[in-house]
Amino acid sequence: MRQVSRLRKLTSLFAVITVIYALKMRQSHGRFLRVPFEFRVPTPQRIRQRLWNPDDESVVTPQAFGVGWTLNLYQVARRLGLIGKGIPETGQAEATDEPQSDASASAEGGETTDPSSPRQGSGEA
Repeated sequence: MRQVSRLRKLTSLFAVITVIYALKMRQSHGRFLRVPFEFRVPTPQRIRQRLWNPDDESVVTPQAFGVGWTLNLYQVARRLGLIGKGIPETGQAEATDEPQSDASASAEGGETTDPSSPRQGSGEA
């Protein structure tokens, strides 16, 4: 119990020193002794970016407000297998179980599956 009390005092002292540092340096966000701090008013976008960010592979991200780190809950859930990898980016074709027909493959610039037809770009006629 005594160690928990000391840890609380130490972290509170560090937070106060970080605030003093931020005020003295006139910084609203940054790092103090490699620990991130963020004293700007939190926006919904920043909160979402820190707490639920599929684009960031990090599990631990800087706080949306305050001193220290927080968890990227999306990455935690993904690594626990609670959710999948996510939706493919815009412009990427979704994977389907159905094979492409020869006409659609050639229309997209792909090769046909007919072995008797010459391959395009191979130099054979």
